[in-house]
Amino acid sequence: MNIRKKLMISYVVLAGVVVSHAQNPVQDRIKTIKVTFITERLNLTPREAQIFWPIYNEHEEQRETFRKREKRELKAQFKTLDSMTP
Repeated sequence: MNIRKKLMISYVVLAGVVVSHAQNPVQDRIKTIKVTFITERLNLTPREAQIFWPIYNEHEEQRETFRKREKRELKAQFKTLDSMTP
C-alpha cells in the first residue's frame, strides 16, 4: 500500500471518528474499523471518498433514527400489553 493511500485511509478513519456520534469507545472503535475496511475494499480515491462518506454517513444516521423509533414503538407496545394482563 503506498503512502498516499495510507494517508487517505488515515484521513477517512479520522473523519469517520469525528463525524460519528458513538455512545462509547467500543462503538467508536467498531466504526473506525468499519470505515477502514470499506475504504480499502472499495479502493476509494481521495476524491471518491469525499463524495462517498457524507452520503454513507447520512444513510447510517437515517438507519439509526429508524432503528431507535422502532425500538421506542416496540417498548410502548409491550407496556400496553403488560398493562392489559392481570
